[in-house]
Amino acid sequence: MKSNQGNRRWILLFSWIGLYLMVVFLFLGCGNSPTKEEPNVAERIWTEIIPEQGTATTYGIPLSLDNTQRFIDWFNTIELSDDEQMLRDVALSTLMAPCCDDYPMSEC
Repeated sequence: MKSNQGNRRWILLFSWIGLYLMVVFLFLGCGNSPTKEEPNVAERIWTEIIPEQGTATTYGIPLSLDNTQRFIDWFNTIELSDDEQMLRDVALSTLMAPCCDDYPMSEC
């Protein structure tokens, strides 16, 4: 008799917990599926963070993938003094390289 009464208490307890969770999820809207009008999260973040092509920049060249070669050429022609090289290495040594975690950015 006691085991039946104990089982009933557990069943009642779990039923109340389940009911409580259903109400919470319905109240918070967790049961709603996204609508087709909602943009993809990645697309929404992209539009908030990534500037559009042609956006003005502080260095006077509009943002464009067509300017990639120009930036590569600048990178290959700029020579740093010893002090500038040391400052660059110190600043980049705290960052991990994007290709792997074995080397800092100063070595890539």
